[in-house]
Amino acid sequence: MSSEQDHLKETDTEARFEFKKEENSAVRSDKGLTEEVIRMISEDKDEPDWMLERRLRALKQYQNMPMPTDWPGMP
Repeated sequence: MSSEQDHLKETDTEARFEFKKEENSAVRSDKGLTEEVIRMISEDKDEPDWMLERRLRALKQYQNMPMPTDWPGMP
């Protein structure tokens, strides 16, 4: 096993998968997905109305789904 593999084995999972790439986003928004963010992305991509409506329907479906409350680390 190489020394780099040894090093990765010793680091915590979060650090192992933390990428150090320069961010090059076309659209900037706060964390989370909202109707406003979806509209902004759709406009930036110059999508047709039917695609925007499909994305908004998917967001509503997601928002109506029950979220797990028993995951490790959840308050």
